[in-house]
Amino acid sequence: MYISNLFQIAKRNQSMFRIQLSRALQILVILSLLCSLMGIEPTIVKAAPPITPACNAGVYPCSVWGNGGTPANPAAFDAGHSSIDLGMKFRSDVGGYIKGMRFYKGNGVTGTHIGQLWTAAGSKLAEATFIEDGTGWQEVLFDVPVEINANTTYVATYYSSNGYFAYTAGAFTSSGVDSGPLHVLQNGVDGPNSIYLYDQNAFPTGSGGGANYWVDVIFDVSLTDTTPPGISSVSPADNRTGVAINSTITATFSEAVNEATVTADKFELRVGTELVAASFSYSSGTMTLTPSVPLEYGTTYTATVKAGVEDLVGNASSDDFSWSFRTVTPACTTGLSPCSIWGSDGTPTSVDLTDTGGALELGLKFKSAVNGYIRGIRFYKGPLDTGAHAVHLWTTDKILLEGKEVPGISGSGWQEVDFDSPVYITAGTTYIASSWSASGRYVVSRPFFNSAVTSYPLQATQNVDGTDPNGVFAYCGVSTGCFWNGSYLSSNYWVDGNYSRVLQRNGTCGTNLFFSRFHSIFGCSTSGSFRLF
Repeated sequence: MYISNLFQIAKRNQSMFRIQLSRALQILVILSLLCSLMGIEPTIVKAAPPITPACNAGVYPCSVWGNGGTPANPAAFDAGHSSIDLGMKFRSDVGGYIKGMRFYKGNGVTGTHIGQLWTAAGSKLAEATFIEDGTGWQEVLFDVPVEINANTTYVATYYSSNGYFAYTAGAFTSSGVDSGPLHVLQNGVDGPNSIYLYDQNAFPTGSGGGANYWVDVIFDVSLTDTTPPGISSVSPADNRTGVAINSTITATFSEAVNEATVTADKFELRVGTELVAASFSYSSGTMTLTPSVPLEYGTTYTATVKAGVEDLVGNASSDDFSWSFRTVTPACTTGLSPCSIWGSDGTPTSVDLTDTGGALELGLKFKSAVNGYIRGIRFYKGPLDTGAHAVHLWTTDKILLEGKEVPGISGSGWQEVDFDSPVYITAGTTYIASSWSASGRYVVSRPFFNSAVTSYPLQATQNVDGTDPNGVFAYCGVSTGCFWNGSYLSSNYWVDGNYSRVLQRNGTCGTNLFFSRFHSIFGCSTSGSFRLF
């Protein structure tokens, strides 16, 4: 009986609910028809997003102030003005997206507020009207996020229809504000900061004397970032030769990274399998290794950035990144081998000169006191000497012994290019080492060869005008090379040979070494490959 009564009550309640729901739907239909007849469009209200944290918390998306900061005057008002636009200038260390705007709303402030993003020149990039919730920080998202460039000034503003605004005087007078990659500019760094405009909704141009008007942005490094950080640049460059022995080694990430994952064990330098002792540092996206002692001359090093570095949204690199370079060949006067005439100390008097004749082939006459091998050519390159290069080795009777073309060489200073096969030279015989530049730019010191220059066993020959000049050249439009046909004022064009006393193969060092004490330093080759000493 009790259960039967409950069932009857439930049926009556269900019938009443259906009747009420039907009446509610009828009312909604009538209201919709009335709105349509009166031309009233329904409004979709966007809910305010949650408070965005400050970028220095390492979480994205982020903002300058987060939920912190308290204006000295949260509801200021300038009498005689009906409305006001207020803004602050900012930059980001990294490219990314401005997803929306923020402003601080004081107690009792009413009216409409519109967030806007501008270029520094006053071009509007985006705007959105705030849907506000009480007091404190208010946020609104743009319909479409705005992509921004790194290290570029932008202006974040908001329009207050009733003229009330938050205000802290002189906040940016002596310094800006840093929050992760975002930087509010100090007043005067790129014009005034802050800025305002009375009585119209437009780009503000008035100077607020470094006041903080408590306007902010919602920033993200990516819309949907699933790409791990890579390496955008390294120094010395990959396959670079002629690297100074006191060089530091650097690797720069392709995007902002989580510094907690950038540790000393993520970056190393090796010779073969041997780890090179070095100190580690990291700053502004670049890792640096500083070797504890100078690098060895004429030695190939391999630098490696280990996997496991994360970007700001947690994407971790999964592969090691490695590149190699070779240090400068020393002068033969050091007693080391391989060696050269000039080593790393030679410096031209003039750099990046040009000639109306176009592409140039520039050469040096030299000879060796003992038999040996030229494994390649060295030449000094100015920073503006871009484009293709080539190197050649000639006999004095115009026979090209070996050459090598190089499409492009980065950097400046001494460059070293290895031949595919080392060239055997005989003692007391004069050869010409030359370099070709498509750009026609060159370096020079003149006069220079008034006497021979000796770096035993090599010697750059003395200039003898008319009969046996040194410092020779040819205007040459082809990278395959041109034999010299001119000389001028005993010029040194800073070309050099890369010399070795002996050539060994099959891992057998033998006893015919330039200096036997260097056997232990350079070792021997294996697997039938050539090894120069």
